[in-house]
Amino acid sequence: MPQARTLHTILLLMRKLTFLTLLPLYFCQAQTDSCTIVWDPIKQISFDTAYSVAPQVIAEGDAIHVLWFNPYVVPSPDSLLGIFYSHSFDGGKIFSPPRQLFSLDSARGNPGRLAVSGEFIYLLYLSPPEPPWSYPDIMAIMRSTDAGMSWEPKKLLGDLTPRAITAHDSSVYIRYSYDDTTGGEHHFYSGCMVSHDFGVTFETVGLGLPPYPGDGSNGMNTLAYLANSLHYVYSKGVGSGGVGSYEILYSLSTDFGRTWIVPDTLSVKDTIDSVWPRIAGDDEGNVYVVWYDGKYGSIDGFHGTVIMRKSSNNGLIWGPEVVLTSTPTAYIPSIDASVDGYVLVVWQEYVDYYRDRSLLRTSTDFGNTWCDTVSVSTEGTVVTSFLISRNSVHSALTDIREVYYRRGQLPLFAQPVPNTALLFNCYPNPFNTGTVIQYELSMRDKVDLDIYDVLGRRVATLMSDETKEPGRYEVRFQPDNLASGVFFYRLKTTTYQETKKLIFMK
Repeated sequence: MPQARTLHTILLLMRKLTFLTLLPLYFCQAQTDSCTIVWDPIKQISFDTAYSVAPQVIAEGDAIHVLWFNPYVVPSPDSLLGIFYSHSFDGGKIFSPPRQLFSLDSARGNPGRLAVSGEFIYLLYLSPPEPPWSYPDIMAIMRSTDAGMSWEPKKLLGDLTPRAITAHDSSVYIRYSYDDTTGGEHHFYSGCMVSHDFGVTFETVGLGLPPYPGDGSNGMNTLAYLANSLHYVYSKGVGSGGVGSYEILYSLSTDFGRTWIVPDTLSVKDTIDSVWPRIAGDDEGNVYVVWYDGKYGSIDGFHGTVIMRKSSNNGLIWGPEVVLTSTPTAYIPSIDASVDGYVLVVWQEYVDYYRDRSLLRTSTDFGNTWCDTVSVSTEGTVVTSFLISRNSVHSALTDIREVYYRRGQLPLFAQPVPNTALLFNCYPNPFNTGTVIQYELSMRDKVDLDIYDVLGRRVATLMSDETKEPGRYEVRFQPDNLASGVFFYRLKTTTYQETKKLIFMK
């Protein structure tokens, strides 16, 4: 069925399309090998009784999590409206039935933002205030400690507007904006909030962040934890008074969000909008930012060309622009990368008034050269979110009626890559005096083994950064001064991480 469109659709109805003459575009040398991603059949994961839009996908190993929003488009019961969630624990083969996390009234018309670290999942969103339901809305977060099987009640974080969230190990990082009305005038600022205990408590570590006080970093935003640093990219109006054309700005924090460098402007400063920035990278210092820009032409003022810039030294120095599209019909790009050198860019392309499609370009050498453009859409769908995990591409799609999932296999990894470690179920479990935890290494590695409670607090450290040779090992856990309850034990090496549940009964 026809895809619902945003503001630019209305303008398209009001004027005749005028195709602009394209400027000569520069393209990287096309690759000839290792370009073909093998895609599995598409799977529908939403139900057939409501409109389902804006799906997001995140993954940790073979655990896949999909979130989407059901707006009030046609008369439907409240049980079919709001924010919905589904997960798969087998790499996308089977998904759980859709689960409503929020009703429409408590979702405030947006699907929020997801982050994942191991079995901990975080959902940042804008929630209505508590009774008596007065303005303004409140930034809130929900957490799952068991890979989405159950969700805790929301935690309110304040009169703030969420911008971006990312998670790494036991830490959760949030960028937000806030409105200061001192003196009767509105001034928008930007801040950073951090939790180092799996989202149990949060601390505000930065206020009035760069580029200068009064800038709330409005527009699209992305936050990523890469190479022990936080990377934040956003679009911002640069005209008089903060309005006018938008440019792409990048800022870096190397002290866990407390201070941020004065942002670099990654796009060319001109009077043409550069919007929808997205960021990806790896722990080797490669950082990639992609956006779309109208400076090479646009069919309607809302589409343009997809541009990428790369840094090879953790965001300190940026290479030149790389233009990835050949026509000025692209918008809403996304990007992800792996430590193996894969960089994937997906964007939506205007086909006609009734249809868009999703296109893909792949690099297998850290963005130095690029494969030819290919289509990744099935009939009537577009990709809204994707990522790389365990040598596979996981994508969420929508046709503005239903939500779908599709998995692709990266070509250089046609054969499964064996795990370098394995964590076994402890025994006995449940236990009352002690239990034995077994793990196995297939290579020499450093090992951490910790115990956490259901709130994500570390209650015991059994191993910390210990170097072990290949083989199977046993570690005995005997609780001291712990109350009965459910706990989690987590094994972490340089290439592997897994968490399992144990039950202590006195």
